[in-house]
Amino acid sequence: MISSLTIWNVVILAAMLQGVLLTLFLLLNKKGNRKANIFLALLVLLYAIDIGLETLYASPQIFDFPHLIGLNDPLFFLYGPLLYLYAYFLSSPRAGSDKKWLLHFLPFLIIVIFYLPTLFLQSAEFKLSSEGRLPAVLHSFMTADVRGRVELISGFHELIYIVLTLFLLSKHAQAIKDSFSAIDRINLKWLKNLTLATGAIVTVDLLLYFFINAELLAYGNAVTLILFLCATLIYAIGYMGLMQPLIFSPASDNIPVTPVLPDNEESGNVREKYYKSTLTDQQAEDSLAKLLELMETQQLYLNGELKLSDVAEALGISTNNLSQIINDKLNKNFYDFVNAYRVEAARKLLADPEKDNLTLLAIAFDAGFNSKSTFNSVFKKHCQLTPSEYKKSIAKEMYPIG
Repeated sequence: MISSLTIWNVVILAAMLQGVLLTLFLLLNKKGNRKANIFLALLVLLYAIDIGLETLYASPQIFDFPHLIGLNDPLFFLYGPLLYLYAYFLSSPRAGSDKKWLLHFLPFLIIVIFYLPTLFLQSAEFKLSSEGRLPAVLHSFMTADVRGRVELISGFHELIYIVLTLFLLSKHAQAIKDSFSAIDRINLKWLKNLTLATGAIVTVDLLLYFFINAELLAYGNAVTLILFLCATLIYAIGYMGLMQPLIFSPASDNIPVTPVLPDNEESGNVREKYYKSTLTDQQAEDSLAKLLELMETQQLYLNGELKLSDVAEALGISTNNLSQIINDKLNKNFYDFVNAYRVEAARKLLADPEKDNLTLLAIAFDAGFNSKSTFNSVFKKHCQLTPSEYKKSIAKEMYPIG
């Protein structure tokens, strides 16, 4: 037992050290979104601290450090907000213009204030004798295992923020298609997947709470293992965050901004989406004609990093107006509009006998795609066939059997 505990402590110590180092890297990294990285660094650091505290609670050494009992309880109310705010500041071009995001930390503050007189400021003798529970002189709701109740509430609190984060990432995935023709490196799919995994672990933790004695869960190795798995995912998010490029420049004015709609307007209607626009229908038609001519003659779509701002500059109009024209007149977003041209270019290359020596990846690059995976998915969306299936179908038409 002692040997296994020692091994486990070594693993925990290594995880904590990894978390501290990753926190320093995130804080010192001058690239990417600095505001977002601060929230991610705090999240990683908190998980590093928490897995250490949970391991301490599950060992006899807690009797040597009684004043550490319960210190991690308020931290549970920071995980969800920090993850959400990381995604928010990472995906929003003008995030942080006000301080309303501070309200997300209100539950944490309430728990800290509640714990100060009832636990944190209590004597070491009380904490050891009560095993970290709150005194029974409180209201009857508090006489039960209050710490267990707080941890249960914090689990649901974190799940709510995970759902909010997933909703935010879903909106982001749609928003970037209005500004970029290549989204592989900025779609935050990795963050969505890791958030889903974190949510799964938190859900398992909550289920265990209802099927295992709460005290055993709170102070046993089960919660430490779950927290360790969750922390591993957070560390993975941290490493990915270090490599995440800056999606939007907060100082840039070349980003189309969708206005806030009145309460009686439906955001699904394209015209209502641009209800403040001064663009007339005739101006839109003229600009659309110029846009289509520009795409055909200059083949802007062959630029794998083509952005909405690049096309708007070439046309001499604003990004908001260009986005409105593509959405309203063509019923498409910028991503689908540009990639439709790339698919057509790829079809011509696939059908050209002189290009038979080219690989599918070479054809993808020649048509303006940045990766084979995007080429395959976009091509199949437009043609209902993968590029290789399309090429085989052309070969059958040219050289029918029998």
